[in-house]
Amino acid sequence: MFRTALLHAPKFLWAEAFNWATYLGNRLPHSVLLGKTPYEAMYNKRPTIGHLCPFYTKCFVTIPEPQRESGSKLEPRALEGYLTGFIGKSLV
Repeated sequence: MFRTALLHAPKFLWAEAFNWATYLGNRLPHSVLLGKTPYEAMYNKRPTIGHLCPFYTKCFVTIPEPQRESGSKLEPRALEGYLTGFIGKSLV
């Protein structure tokens, strides 16, 4: 799965692609677990999947207000980037 994720991404992101694939794989049903996901078997609750996106998807990151220049009403409020993984509360 992670090799496919690297088709449109730089090869130096291989570790992030591997972590992304592992994260995704833990949220997919498995026949050995009788249709349960590994996440569900470990934590006894269904994983949320609403935040999942393809690897290296274009995204925009908000620039915090304190870091914006004063009088920058017409300046960009976000920076363009690419999604390379999931962080924060979605990991638990």
